[in-house]
Amino acid sequence: MNARAENIIKDNFKKNSNIIHTINSTDVLYNKKKIEQFEKIFQLMDQDEDGSISSINLTLKNIPQQLIRIINPIITLLKEDNVRLNLIEFIKECEYLFEVIMLFILEFDSSRKKRSNQF
Repeated sequence: MNARAENIIKDNFKKNSNIIHTINSTDVLYNKKKIEQFEKIFQLMDQDEDGSISSINLTLKNIPQQLIRIINPIITLLKEDNVRLNLIEFIKECEYLFEVIMLFILEFDSSRKKRSNQF
């Protein structure tokens, strides 16, 4: 391999490395922001500020109705299964719910594209 080809490969590797680093940095910032938002929701729900939420000490009065609909599976878990969640557990439940929603959106988009391609 000649020197010019090696330089092109090195330049491409550097560019790709920078792109990957940027993507990773963006992912880290995005996840940090997402967790901060989950923590804010938890704090709004933790009526007695004891660091945990359950059906007994749960408050929803400061949470918008649209958000209540979205996190309803977690609220149901607290009320029907009589579960108590600390902040970390709540964040894990929110992450799971978020992933389910994202999978649903991907599935929905995929099936919608398939239907539009049929016509």
